[in-house]
This record gives sequence, structure tokens and C-alpha cells, in this order.
Amino acid sequence: MTLPRLLSFLFLPVLFIACQQRAQTEKAPSPNSETAFIDVTPEVASLLRRAEKTLAGLSDVRYSVLYSFKAGNAKDTTHNVFTVLLRRAPGDALGYKVFARNFGNYHVLYDGSEAFAGDPSSKKMTRIGAEHNPADWVRKSFVGKAIIGRHHGSAIPAKIRESKNILSLHVEDTEWEGAPAHLLRMTFGAKAPVTGGTLDIVFRGSDALPVSVRETLQLGIDDRVQTQFMSTSYIEVDLAPDFPDGQFDRVALPEAVTFE
Repeated sequence: MTLPRLLSFLFLPVLFIACQQRAQTEKAPSPNSETAFIDVTPEVASLLRRAEKTLAGLSDVRYSVLYSFKAGNAKDTTHNVFTVLLRRAPGDALGYKVFARNFGNYHVLYDGSEAFAGDPSSKKMTRIGAEHNPADWVRKSFVGKAIIGRHHGSAIPAKIRESKNILSLHVEDTEWEGAPAHLLRMTFGAKAPVTGGTLDIVFRGSDALPVSVRETLQLGIDDRVQTQFMSTSYIEVDLAPDFPDGQFDRVALPEAVTFE
């Protein structure tokens, strides 16, 4: 697969802006275990139900991801671009068969029983067999950060409903890729190690598919507040791609590749 030109165009300004960020530190307040929880409003509940319906109906999906992350104790923001192909696999531990790659040409293929990882151009890749729980391995790889509709490994609607640390949330109108969309904005209270933060999620107006997640958390680490930042944007989303036969099988990788 070749990296779409649009990705290079979009990713460079994101890279420039995010690289300006630096860790911010100040004296940390004491975590407050009595933080109030604001329940979801009818408007938010309706949006989450629409999102769940759309995510449950996904079968074959193809998209690209612009991903940025800065750990609380890091000075710099790291960036990557992922190209992801998914096929729904009911009953599978991961939920999908996967063919994905990152900007550095590192590939992950998961066929539902085994996983294969590495750079095909090196002609050597690693095989993760059933004895090593390949679904869990894939979840912990970059793929786990790139599966649409999930945040920190959990389905977005359920994660919002189950949170006990939301101080406020509201929906406002916005746009995504030139089309109407909904922005769900949340603020967090103090629940160790989190001392505060925000989460913005953009849902497409047409089907409530979550297409952007931007989270900033203040973390109390070593008696100081450190800021953790994560941004995930899903672009060029195709919900009806025409995958060739064998797209999620080992045959999708070059014949010259050997596996260790």
C-alpha cells in the first residue's frame, strides 16, 4: 500500500503545531475523591445510541489515522500515520481481522488465529501464534490505538456512560471534512492520578461515527501536575471498501517474506 498524498498534506501541519507543545508542570492539588459525576443528558444519550448503532453495523472498513501523543513525563509529542483495513469477525477476541501499517512501514496482519508483524521490505517478519494470544498482542500494538470507535481500548459510548469522573458535558454543532458534525465536549474532575482534563469527540452528523478524539489530562505525578495529550483523527473513511480475496490472510504479504 502507498501512503495517500492527502495524508502527507494533512499530517505536516498537525506535526508542526503539536511539536510546539511541551510538558507543563506546577504544584499538584490534592486529589478529590468526592468529585461529582454529571450524568449524560438526553441529547448526549441519543448521540451515543446513534454511534453504537453505526459501530455495531460496521463490516468492512478502510480509513487512515493521524495520531499524536505526549506522555505526562515527556517533553516532546510523538506522531504517526496509520492506514487500517478491518473486517468484522464476530466472536473473535479482538472483534476484527486486521491489515494495518504505520508511517514507518511496520505492518500488522491479524487473520483471526495468528498475527504477523514487521516491515515486509526487510523480507523478515514475526509470527505471533495462537500460543501467544495474538488478539491481545495486536490490541497492545499500534492497532489498539487505531481501531475506530474505541478510546483507551474501550468502546466510546460505553466508556462515557461508565465514567464516574465527568464534571460537565455538552454537545455543539461543528463540521468534519466539510460536512455537518457534532462535537461532544467533556471536562473531568479529580480521580487519582487524574487531577483534571478535557475530552473532545467529533461525531459525523450523518451516522454519528466518532471520527476525532482529542484528550488532555492533568496527572498528579511526583507531587506535580504533568500534562498528557492524545489526538486521534480518522480520515478517508470508507465503510464499503472492495477488498481483494486474501486481504486478511498471510497471502496478502509478499511471497519473499519469511516468518520467525
